[in-house]
Amino acid sequence: MLNKQFTVTLQKSPHIRDDHILEYFKSQNLFYRKLSKEYFEKTTLYVLGRVLAVERIFMLEAVYPQLDAIYGSLGTCLKQNRFDLKLHDYIKKQTFDFFQYDRYLLAESVIVHEGDVYRTSTYLEAKRGYQEKEAVEKEWLERARQLIQSFDEERNKDLVEGLLDTLMAIAKYIEKKTAIDSPISMKPGEMLKCSP
Repeated sequence: MLNKQFTVTLQKSPHIRDDHILEYFKSQNLFYRKLSKEYFEKTTLYVLGRVLAVERIFMLEAVYPQLDAIYGSLGTCLKQNRFDLKLHDYIKKQTFDFFQYDRYLLAESVIVHEGDVYRTSTYLEAKRGYQEKEAVEKEWLERARQLIQSFDEERNKDLVEGLLDTLMAIAKYIEKKTAIDSPISMKPGEMLKCSP
C-alpha cells in the first residue's frame, strides 16, 4: 500500500512526470515571452508551486524515510538535493527577497488536503486560490511575481538553466531508483550523484 501510494505520487509529481515543466521554465523560449504577462505569471506560479508542493508534501508526510525503506537511499538523496534548496541559491543572487516561508506559502497554495492524504491541486483549484489570495496576501504574491519575472531576465539565463538541470537530475535519479519511466529523463542531462 505504502509503496503504491508514493509510487503514484512520484509518477504524478510535476518535476518527474510533466515533460512540459522543463520547457515551461526556459525563459529564452520565445513562445513563453510572447504570452501575456498575467498568463505567464499565473501559470508559472502554479508550475513552480507544484514542484515545491511535492517536496513539501514529502516533508509533511515523512515520505523521505519511507522512500529510503522502499528504494534504498532515494529519500535521503532527494531530501539533500531538493529543488527548494537550489531555488534558494538562485534567490540569493537576486535583488529581491523570496523567503523560506514565502516558498512554503507558494507550495501550500497548491496543496489540497483530502482526508488523510495531501495532493497537488489542479490548475483550476490553484487559480481560484490565487484569486482569493490576491485580496488577502498582496505582499506575498508581489514577491512571488518578482521571482517569476526574474526567470525571464537575460542576466538570469544561466541560473534558470541551473534550475532546469536540477529538475532533470532529480527526474533521472528517481527513474533509475524506481524504474518508473519519465519522459524528462529522455532528454540529455546529468543524473543526481548520491551515495548508494
